[in-house]
Amino acid sequence: MTFYRKDLFQQAGLKMPVKPTWTQIERFARALHKPDKGQYGICLRGLPGWGENMAVFGTVVNTFGGRWFDMNWNAQVNSAAWKRAMTFYTGLIKKYGPPGVTSNGFTENLTLFSQGKCGMWIDATVAAGFVTDPAQSKVVNSVGFANSPTGPGTPRGSNWLWIWSLAIPKSTTHEQEAFKFITWATSKEYIQLVAKEKGNWGAVPPGTR
Repeated sequence: MTFYRKDLFQQAGLKMPVKPTWTQIERFARALHKPDKGQYGICLRGLPGWGENMAVFGTVVNTFGGRWFDMNWNAQVNSAAWKRAMTFYTGLIKKYGPPGVTSNGFTENLTLFSQGKCGMWIDATVAAGFVTDPAQSKVVNSVGFANSPTGPGTPRGSNWLWIWSLAIPKSTTHEQEAFKFITWATSKEYIQLVAKEKGNWGAVPPGTR
């Protein structure tokens, strides 16, 4: 999803749509980028790795119309869509991102955004719990939320290529108990219980991911 600073947007006379496009995101990043003040237009993962920059970049490829393989399992990473997505992504973080971006993964960008260094940050929804926690974030009262940006290839959204999952191993000797636990741990009642006991929605674990 897209996390952004509502206060900075207001100061710059910008309005974040509920469903932004990457073209709009680039325009916003340009307007918000003030490195001399320690404020960067956008923070994105640059740290190499499948679970780091490739996680987010894969969503960009997806919405730019790229694919990993065609229907005959021929690799498509050299396609025009991949090249457009790569050029756009690298250009965006080089021009409007913080320095040392190749060292920034989820954790580093979380810290930057929470300290007020990023005008926008696009990453996993799980970050919402952290950036709205007063104990961890300095921008709690100014965080806005929008959908993950879409690109020129498909309007269906830029989505992850995998999910966090709960599964019951086939080898288990306690299948019924395991199923009962999973059902409870992902229930609305459990989420409401945690929120009530902790007093902070940010403490609710995103078990249903």
